[in-house]
Amino acid sequence: MVLGLTVFQLLVADILPPYGDQSPILSLYLSLNFGLTCLAMPISVLNIYIAYGDRRLMFLKYPTLRKLFLQYLPKAVGVLSYSERVGNVQNENSRHRKELGNPKVKDGSTPHILPTDDSHVYISPVEQIKLEARIVALVSDRIMFVVFLVSFFILLTVILVKFNGNPEILSDYCKQE
Repeated sequence: MVLGLTVFQLLVADILPPYGDQSPILSLYLSLNFGLTCLAMPISVLNIYIAYGDRRLMFLKYPTLRKLFLQYLPKAVGVLSYSERVGNVQNENSRHRKELGNPKVKDGSTPHILPTDDSHVYISPVEQIKLEARIVALVSDRIMFVVFLVSFFILLTVILVKFNGNPEILSDYCKQE
């Protein structure tokens, strides 16, 4: 994406006529989009690392952060919370047990009992770690989406105000042609 945006910016810069000291508004807009894209890349890589990592997230060992990231924030951003996902795992496991008649956990490890509203779910510690990590990744992804969306609209508003607040730019450009 960064390479494509850079090539597009170079093509646009070649097409636009030279204009004194000030850069055209389109060039400014593309530069700010380039900056936002460059900021989004490391955040995306970190988010993928969290979602598909096999290690337990260290900040989830604190009860307050655990409750925040697994219960409250998922509900705020529209993601299924940990207990709702465990309930989905319970439904899947019960259906799987009915089909096969075998209550063992998929990876062969000792089952871990997680209490839910009305019964128990058998889920391995590895599956529990993956489930927690995916929820944290989804929550952080939604939060970052909102942050980048807000910053994009703020930057777009600043660019439009800068362009509309300076009528000489438009009138000078029209006089040259």
